[in-house]
Amino acid sequence: MKTIGHGATCKVKMACDLDSGKRVAIKVMNDDVEESVFVEEIKAMSQVEHANVLKLLDYGYGEYWKKGKQSRWVWFIVLEYAGVGDLFDLIAHSGGFSEELCRFYFKQFLEALQYCHERGIAHRDIKIENVLLLD
Repeated sequence: MKTIGHGATCKVKMACDLDSGKRVAIKVMNDDVEESVFVEEIKAMSQVEHANVLKLLDYGYGEYWKKGKQSRWVWFIVLEYAGVGDLFDLIAHSGGFSEELCRFYFKQFLEALQYCHERGIAHRDIKIENVLLLD
């Protein structure tokens, strides 16, 4: 599994679903993440089904190992893979967006945010590095 991202509480790995052959993202929570934090995230993600929000595919508690290091047990979340990457990288590599493209992405973002807020779900770390783009 290749590391494709990280945050304050996790690392995100790219993996392959053995049944379908599709790429997935696995969010591996740090050792210090409380079970209650994990449960709240799963609860929120389980309530969301929107075209502009990554889909929760699976979750659990399992053994995680790295080459040359002792294994450990961690919480993990399996998500739909955002193959294009994040909005920050896309803007940085493209040199900027036209007004039309900005409107396109902003509209999708606002629709997803409104959908979540209508269900009492708030994202605590909104920034363009956390806006992921699907293929």
